[in-house]
Amino acid sequence: MDMRILKNNDDIIVLQPEGSLDLCGSVRLKDCVIKLLEQKVEGIIIDLGKITAIESAGIGALINISSTLGKIRLPLAIINISEAVGNAMKAAKYAGYLPIASGLREAVDLVKSS
Repeated sequence: MDMRILKNNDDIIVLQPEGSLDLCGSVRLKDCVIKLLEQKVEGIIIDLGKITAIESAGIGALINISSTLGKIRLPLAIINISEAVGNAMKAAKYAGYLPIASGLREAVDLVKSS
């Protein structure tokens, strides 16, 4: 799984993983988030627009990231969920536990207001 990391002027990080969010990809995503916490970060947005498939480990990683960031009061938003990824999350009944925004602008607003 490839990963792009973008930072805006408000110290909000946008992570753009690409490919399959399987066991290896989920470990990489969690490790990336942990490394970002060493920087000045006001919030994190995970853009799933280029994720082609997600396994239970990927859903677990997203929930783990959400929980970890919640404990330190660092806002998180998830955007651009494909139909296939959304269906997998709904099937696992975890979509309601994740802070999902409809797009980047809403995600930035959500992160800034938290």
